[in-house]
Amino acid sequence: MYIFLQIFYLLVILDVIISWVSVFMAKSVRPVFISSLLDPLYIFIKKHIPTTFGPFEFTPIIVLLIIWFLQIILLSFFPEIS
Repeated sequence: MYIFLQIFYLLVILDVIISWVSVFMAKSVRPVFISSLLDPLYIFIKKHIPTTFGPFEFTPIIVLLIIWFLQIILLSFFPEIS
């Protein structure tokens, strides 16, 4: 479970970097596998929490905070997985 959270954490970071690059390239270069994994999570977060403030989208930050919180809980119950 911890490795799964780490992979998701890295995918969100990669998605943010790709979105920055696509802004400068003026075209979308987001891989399909990333969007198929992260979009359902982003949509769920956006449905329950307002995440857009002006031109800024805070959904990836909220997802990273949730993953970080889950990792802390996991490590507190199972310290041997660290």
